[in-house]
Amino acid sequence: MNISQKNKDNFFNLVDSLKKCRRADLSDVSKNKDVIEKLYVDPLDNDLILKSISKLNTTILTGRRGTGKSTIIARLQHDIRKSNDRLSLYIDVKSIFEQSKAFSYSADKYIGHFSPQDLKKYLIYKSFLKEIISEVKSELKTNTLKFYLAKITNYFGPDKTAFEEELNRIFDDIEKFEYMDVEVIKQKKVLSNEENSNFVNQKIGANVSVDSSGPHGGFNAEHGTSNTDKSSLNEEFSEVLLKCFNPILIMRSIRELLKKIGINHVFICLDDFSEIDYEAMKIFVDVMIAPLNNLSDEFFKFKIAAYPGRIYLGDIDPQKIEQIRLDFYELYQAKTITDVHSQAQGSIKKLIEKRTQFFCKKTPDEFFDTTKVAMDDYYKALFDITSCVPRNVGWILWYANQQSIAKDKKITFNDLSIAAEKHFSDTVKPYFSQNQFMREPFDMKLEKYHLHQLLERFIDSAKINKREILVSDSKVFAKDKTKPPTSHFYINKKLEHVLKPLEMQFFITKYNEQKDQDSSELMSFFSLNYG
Repeated sequence: MNISQKNKDNFFNLVDSLKKCRRADLSDVSKNKDVIEKLYVDPLDNDLILKSISKLNTTILTGRRGTGKSTIIARLQHDIRKSNDRLSLYIDVKSIFEQSKAFSYSADKYIGHFSPQDLKKYLIYKSFLKEIISEVKSELKTNTLKFYLAKITNYFGPDKTAFEEELNRIFDDIEKFEYMDVEVIKQKKVLSNEENSNFVNQKIGANVSVDSSGPHGGFNAEHGTSNTDKSSLNEEFSEVLLKCFNPILIMRSIRELLKKIGINHVFICLDDFSEIDYEAMKIFVDVMIAPLNNLSDEFFKFKIAAYPGRIYLGDIDPQKIEQIRLDFYELYQAKTITDVHSQAQGSIKKLIEKRTQFFCKKTPDEFFDTTKVAMDDYYKALFDITSCVPRNVGWILWYANQQSIAKDKKITFNDLSIAAEKHFSDTVKPYFSQNQFMREPFDMKLEKYHLHQLLERFIDSAKINKREILVSDSKVFAKDKTKPPTSHFYINKKLEHVLKPLEMQFFITKYNEQKDQDSSELMSFFSLNYG
């Protein structure tokens, strides 16, 4: 068959839009300012995720890479821009943290207070918080002047300069008192880990005994060493930086300014939150997020995109925030696993249908070979391959496109299988080659080598099961001779945390929980990556 060049280009743009990994990229696919509204597909019916994240509370979206966290935040911001009393600020946490590593502070002013290693860390954290505040200022200025200009001129007069000057004054003290923390450090006498890691302590004890000659007493002293917990220094960092930046005072001033122009709520959207290390996240939460979130007036609320197992809440009460989990097993609640899978497949169907209509003005069956296989079977296959992760759907279709549409052929099951293997080899498997960009859970229990060995054991067992099923006379497997169901396994739920790094990198995916009939212990079921 012949597929027109226009349709080839449109389909390429479709799959390219799905595999994009930066939220700003969506604006590249169309000049239409409402493109996010036209392309957005909520994971739940009736836009329940969007409605939930729009509530006046702090919300954490957790999900593996590509589950749609940034897209949901972009859709939220699109709606907020249409409101008349809400403002959203977007902060790319990862980018700002990377920029902060090239700090401009003079290390000379801190000599004698930190070891060189601890000083470098401290100045990175200080620079990071300063850049966050600077980005808040930039976002405030840009978004208020863009979406609230009429109210600004109504209150401050036709010249918006008065508003800008008042906004600048709020942040001036950060520049004026750039090294105020040095005095705070001197007062607190903060010691570095190296200087304070070992100290001599005396244990003085008394002993008393009684014998025939009467009571006897004495004292003894022991000298020993005690290791200082590394977290204590980070707590000192947080305390110093909290006094240095005083975010509550800054934000209260911002609140008073914004209320003058009719803004009653500000949503601070933190993207790529889990891309920073634990110590930086802890300081960020303790110094800025928790104090602002816990203010009683509900003016500032956070919308945070995070990875499972890579989030720190500090003093934030988990019961007072909403956590939305986007991986399909935790997202779709149903009585049976079949119903869960059905909902996930339905989400993929809506995603592909909407993108195909937007980019190609056609239905999906124009690009998939349905002479022998129904479209619903393709949706099921895409679910099995991608675990209902939108970005992975994009990558699978991108690889499949090379073997099909680009060569004037429709996509077949075989194309999807080849694409799954290619995606696994190119994207998933490199985790074991020490890729520095692969993020892992904070409480990782096993090293990569042992995780690799464990995964190989699962795969070897699956191969053995497959061979045995093929020659088995059991009626249980009578219908599965051509494709034995050996891609799944289960473990005791108590051991599930050990496998989290493998799940986070898409080697495995959790898909069910069920009680064991013999022991009544809860078991977690996983599937191996289709590739």
